Amino acid sequence: MPKKNKPESDNSFWDWLFYAFIVIALSFGVWKLIDIRDTISGFFGDVSNWTWDNFGWGILITLLVIFTVIFLIWRKHFTIIFRYWYRTLGIIAALLAVWGILAFNEIGGAIGEGIIVEHNFWGGLKIALLLILSFALIFPRAVVWLLRKLKQSVNAYRTRQKEKAAKKPVIFEKVVTPKEPEQMPVMEMVDETPPANKKEKAPKEATA
Repeated sequence: MPKKNKPESDNSFWDWLFYAFIVIALSFGVWKLIDIRDTISGFFGDVSNWTWDNFGWGILITLLVIFTVIFLIWRKHFTIIFRYWYRTLGIIAALLAVWGILAFNEIGGAIGEGIIVEHNFWGGLKIALLLILSFALIFPRAVVWLLRKLKQSVNAYRTRQKEKAAKKPVIFEKVVTPKEPEQMPVMEMVDETPPANKKEKAPKEATA
Protein backbone atom coordinates (compact mmCIF):
# COMPACT_ATOMS: atom_id res chain seq x y z
CA MET A 1 0.00 0.00 0.00
CA PRO A 2 1.29 3.46 -0.80
CA LYS A 3 2.37 5.47 2.15
CA LYS A 4 0.28 8.44 3.04
CA ASN A 5 2.05 11.75 3.03
CA LYS A 6 2.17 13.27 6.47
CA PRO A 7 0.49 16.64 6.62
CA GLU A 8 2.92 19.47 6.95
CA SER A 9 3.09 21.08 10.35
CA ASP A 10 0.80 24.04 10.65
CA ASN A 11 2.68 27.07 11.94
CA SER A 12 -0.31 29.40 11.85
CA PHE A 13 -0.66 29.15 15.63
CA TRP A 14 2.92 30.35 16.17
CA ASP A 15 2.44 33.14 13.66
CA TRP A 16 -0.61 34.42 15.49
CA LEU A 17 1.25 34.08 18.77
CA PHE A 18 4.10 36.19 17.43
CA TYR A 19 1.72 38.88 16.12
CA ALA A 20 -0.07 38.92 19.46
CA PHE A 21 3.27 39.44 21.20
CA ILE A 22 4.02 42.39 18.92
CA VAL A 23 0.62 43.97 19.58
CA ILE A 24 1.02 43.51 23.35
CA ALA A 25 4.54 44.94 23.30
CA LEU A 26 3.49 47.97 21.28
CA SER A 27 0.46 48.57 23.50
CA PHE A 28 2.65 48.35 26.58
CA GLY A 29 5.10 50.79 25.01
CA VAL A 30 2.33 53.27 24.24
CA TRP A 31 0.97 52.97 27.76
CA LYS A 32 4.39 53.52 29.26
CA LEU A 33 5.32 56.42 27.01
CA ILE A 34 2.34 58.39 28.30
CA ASP A 35 3.59 58.38 31.91
CA ILE A 36 7.23 57.42 31.50
CA ARG A 37 8.57 60.94 31.86
CA ASP A 38 6.80 61.48 35.18
CA THR A 39 7.11 58.05 36.76
CA ILE A 40 10.69 57.05 36.00
CA SER A 41 13.57 58.90 37.63
CA GLY A 42 17.34 58.62 37.74
CA PHE A 43 19.08 56.71 35.02
CA PHE A 44 15.95 55.40 33.42
CA GLY A 45 14.54 58.90 33.49
CA ASP A 46 17.54 60.21 31.56
CA VAL A 47 17.22 57.38 29.04
CA SER A 48 13.54 58.08 28.58
CA ASN A 49 14.18 61.80 28.12
CA TRP A 50 16.89 61.11 25.57
CA THR A 51 14.64 58.62 23.77
CA TRP A 52 11.71 61.02 23.74
CA ASP A 53 13.78 63.99 22.61
CA ASN A 54 15.32 62.08 19.69
CA PHE A 55 12.57 59.63 18.66
CA GLY A 56 9.31 60.90 20.09
CA TRP A 57 6.43 58.66 19.05
CA GLY A 58 8.69 57.46 16.27
CA ILE A 59 10.07 54.95 18.76
CA LEU A 60 7.04 52.82 17.88
CA ILE A 61 8.12 52.84 14.24
CA THR A 62 11.61 51.75 15.31
CA LEU A 63 10.21 48.91 17.41
CA LEU A 64 7.96 47.80 14.56
CA VAL A 65 10.96 47.61 12.20
CA ILE A 66 13.01 45.66 14.76
CA PHE A 67 10.20 43.14 15.37
CA THR A 68 9.66 42.73 11.62
CA VAL A 69 13.35 41.95 11.03
CA ILE A 70 13.33 39.45 13.91
CA PHE A 71 10.21 37.79 12.49
CA LEU A 72 11.76 37.47 9.03
CA ILE A 73 14.91 35.95 10.50
CA TRP A 74 12.85 33.54 12.57
CA ARG A 75 10.82 32.41 9.54
CA LYS A 76 13.98 32.27 7.37
CA HIS A 77 12.66 34.88 4.95
CA PHE A 78 15.26 37.52 5.65
CA THR A 79 16.48 37.45 2.04
CA ILE A 80 13.11 38.83 0.91
CA ILE A 81 14.36 42.25 2.02
CA PHE A 82 17.05 42.14 -0.67
CA ARG A 83 15.02 40.20 -3.26
CA TYR A 84 12.34 42.90 -3.31
CA TRP A 85 14.69 45.76 -2.52
CA TYR A 86 12.47 48.34 -4.25
CA ARG A 87 9.54 47.50 -1.98
CA THR A 88 11.85 47.65 1.02
CA LEU A 89 12.87 51.18 0.02
CA GLY A 90 9.21 52.05 -0.51
CA ILE A 91 8.31 50.90 2.99
CA ILE A 92 11.21 52.90 4.43
CA ALA A 93 10.02 56.01 2.55
CA ALA A 94 6.47 55.51 3.89
CA LEU A 95 7.74 55.16 7.47
CA LEU A 96 9.83 58.31 7.10
CA ALA A 97 6.74 60.16 5.82
CA VAL A 98 4.75 59.01 8.86
CA TRP A 99 7.59 60.11 11.10
CA GLY A 100 7.59 63.51 9.43
CA ILE A 101 3.83 63.82 10.01
CA LEU A 102 4.45 63.16 13.71
CA ALA A 103 7.08 65.91 13.69
CA PHE A 104 4.49 68.38 12.36
CA ASN A 105 2.57 67.77 15.58
CA GLU A 106 5.81 68.16 17.58
CA ILE A 107 5.82 64.55 18.72
CA GLY A 108 8.35 63.18 16.22
CA GLY A 109 11.51 64.03 18.12
CA ALA A 110 14.74 65.30 16.65
CA ILE A 111 14.70 62.64 13.91
CA GLY A 112 11.27 63.75 12.72
CA GLU A 113 12.38 67.38 12.76
CA GLY A 114 15.36 66.39 10.64
CA ILE A 115 13.02 64.85 8.06
CA ILE A 116 10.82 67.91 7.54
CA VAL A 117 13.45 70.53 8.59
CA GLU A 118 10.82 73.30 8.64
CA HIS A 119 7.16 73.52 9.69
CA ASN A 120 5.96 75.13 6.48
CA PHE A 121 4.98 74.37 2.90
CA TRP A 122 8.36 72.87 2.04
CA GLY A 123 8.16 70.43 4.94
CA GLY A 124 4.74 69.28 3.77
CA LEU A 125 6.08 68.96 0.22
CA LYS A 126 8.83 66.63 1.44
CA ILE A 127 6.26 64.40 3.12
CA ALA A 128 4.13 64.35 -0.05
CA LEU A 129 7.16 63.40 -2.17
CA LEU A 130 8.05 60.61 0.25
CA LEU A 131 4.50 59.24 0.03
CA ILE A 132 4.52 59.38 -3.78
CA LEU A 133 7.94 57.68 -3.88
CA SER A 134 6.80 54.96 -1.50
CA PHE A 135 3.67 54.26 -3.59
CA ALA A 136 5.76 54.09 -6.78
CA LEU A 137 8.25 51.65 -5.24
CA ILE A 138 5.72 49.42 -3.50
CA PHE A 139 3.29 49.28 -6.47
CA PRO A 140 5.46 49.74 -9.59
CA ARG A 141 2.98 47.99 -11.91
CA ALA A 142 0.17 50.31 -10.87
CA VAL A 143 2.39 53.33 -11.54
CA VAL A 144 3.31 52.01 -15.00
CA TRP A 145 -0.39 51.42 -15.76
CA LEU A 146 -1.26 54.96 -14.66
CA LEU A 147 1.51 56.44 -16.80
CA ARG A 148 0.29 54.48 -19.84
CA LYS A 149 -3.27 55.66 -19.30
CA LEU A 150 -2.05 59.23 -18.95
CA LYS A 151 -0.04 58.96 -22.16
CA GLN A 152 -3.04 57.52 -24.02
CA SER A 153 -5.27 60.33 -22.76
CA VAL A 154 -2.79 62.99 -23.88
CA ASN A 155 -2.44 61.40 -27.34
CA ALA A 156 -6.22 61.12 -27.71
CA TYR A 157 -6.64 64.77 -26.76
CA ARG A 158 -4.04 65.86 -29.32
CA THR A 159 -5.73 63.73 -32.00
CA ARG A 160 -9.11 65.34 -31.30
CA GLN A 161 -7.58 68.79 -31.50
CA LYS A 162 -5.98 67.99 -34.87
CA GLU A 163 -9.29 66.63 -36.23
CA LYS A 164 -11.11 69.78 -35.11
CA ALA A 165 -8.48 71.94 -36.76
CA ALA A 166 -8.80 69.94 -40.01
CA LYS A 167 -12.62 70.27 -40.09
CA LYS A 168 -12.59 73.98 -39.34
CA PRO A 169 -13.13 76.03 -42.58
CA VAL A 170 -10.23 78.17 -43.67
CA ILE A 171 -11.11 81.85 -44.15
CA PHE A 172 -8.91 83.81 -46.52
CA GLU A 173 -8.65 87.48 -45.75
CA LYS A 174 -8.09 89.93 -48.57
CA VAL A 175 -5.10 92.09 -47.95
CA VAL A 176 -5.67 95.66 -49.12
CA THR A 177 -2.55 97.66 -49.79
CA PRO A 178 -2.91 101.38 -49.12
CA LYS A 179 -2.80 103.61 -52.20
CA GLU A 180 -0.27 106.36 -52.52
CA PRO A 181 -1.76 109.85 -52.32
CA GLU A 182 -2.24 111.51 -55.70
CA GLN A 183 -0.11 114.59 -56.43
CA MET A 184 -1.91 117.80 -57.15
CA PRO A 185 -1.09 119.42 -60.55
CA VAL A 186 1.24 122.40 -60.39
CA MET A 187 -0.26 125.62 -61.72
CA GLU A 188 2.05 127.65 -63.98
CA MET A 189 1.72 131.39 -64.50
CA VAL A 190 1.21 132.18 -68.19
CA ASP A 191 1.64 135.69 -69.58
CA GLU A 192 -1.57 136.30 -71.57
CA THR A 193 -0.69 139.86 -72.72
CA PRO A 194 -1.29 140.30 -76.49
CA PRO A 195 1.82 140.76 -78.64
CA ALA A 196 0.73 144.26 -79.82
CA ASN A 197 0.72 145.61 -76.30
CA LYS A 198 4.18 144.20 -75.76
CA LYS A 199 5.53 146.15 -78.78
CA GLU A 200 3.93 149.40 -77.54
CA LYS A 201 5.42 149.02 -74.11
CA ALA A 202 8.90 148.49 -75.42
CA PRO A 203 9.45 151.96 -77.09
CA LYS A 204 7.94 153.77 -74.11
CA GLU A 205 10.43 152.16 -71.93
CA ALA A 206 13.23 153.10 -74.43
CA THR A 207 12.25 156.83 -74.60
CA ALA A 208 12.09 157.07 -70.93
